[in-house]
Amino acid sequence: MVKTSQAREQVGPHGPAGRAGWKKREYVPLDLTKPAYSAASERPRKQKLRRVPRLPRPATAGTVHFKHEKWRLGTVRPAAIILMTNSDLILAGSFFAAAVLYSSVGHAGASGYLAAMAFMAIDPPIMKPIALVLNILVASIASIRYLRAGHMSWRLAWPFMLGAVPLAFVGGSLRFDGFAYKALVAVVLFMSAWRLTITTRAAPDEPLDAKRPSIPLAIAGGAGIGLLAGLTGTGGGIFLSPLLLFTGWASLRTSFGICAVFILSNSIAGLAGNLSSVRDLPDPLWLWALAAGAGGVIGSQLGSRILPQIVLRRILALVLAAAGVKLMLP
Repeated sequence: MVKTSQAREQVGPHGPAGRAGWKKREYVPLDLTKPAYSAASERPRKQKLRRVPRLPRPATAGTVHFKHEKWRLGTVRPAAIILMTNSDLILAGSFFAAAVLYSSVGHAGASGYLAAMAFMAIDPPIMKPIALVLNILVASIASIRYLRAGHMSWRLAWPFMLGAVPLAFVGGSLRFDGFAYKALVAVVLFMSAWRLTITTRAAPDEPLDAKRPSIPLAIAGGAGIGLLAGLTGTGGGIFLSPLLLFTGWASLRTSFGICAVFILSNSIAGLAGNLSSVRDLPDPLWLWALAAGAGGVIGSQLGSRILPQIVLRRILALVLAAAGVKLMLP
């Protein structure tokens, strides 16, 4: 559609004959299809970053959705949604309880983590790396707590660690699933738990007559414990604690500090020998690590400063018995 406009042109300030100076001009057609923009306004406007809302994904029963929106120019990339089922939340609670119980006696809880994952039917190939990651976290917290509390003897710890770390690699590479072997280890753990239960005498924190094993004997003992730790997929603390206590090589709380550092070194060595499994770790690991870390803080504080030694011995007996039950599980 084309319209016309009429314009007048003035000659001089007022024209030669006043108003008569106005003269008509021809009609000029105007094209209304083009926008009447000025030169400045015709420049393309700078687009601003804006967040485009997207509809929430329908939630199914028993799931929690965590959405991570991305900021883009005018559009949004599909959100990364992490689904956490009721099983993941139950495992988080189980890991928290296990970390509180085990870290109160200087352990990291690998036996408890493996038992909980086996009960919840987690895939066996990822059970061991998950337990090792949680072991490293909880053992680090427990080591710091017991070191600050003064319950640590490096002179006694380093020979056991020196012998255990290489043999932990060997034990982890072996595939030995014999029921007779597991039953024998479980019986040893049950006997240790029974002896700790019936022993009510609390030794002092720093006994004056504490015995010290020779360095070759400590290295040999650490090697045997490292082999057992690699075969069973644990940090070895369930085997080192009874050895230190029953031989009189360390007091109760000092044995907890030694076990925490011992478990930390073995767990790091075990995870370093199987780094390829880290790629298969599940998404809810951050929640499990948060729960286990909180349990480690609480448990290590209770064990290093608050709980009496008789209670700690009973807790250690419970931990050893739980480890024996875990070994008997298919």
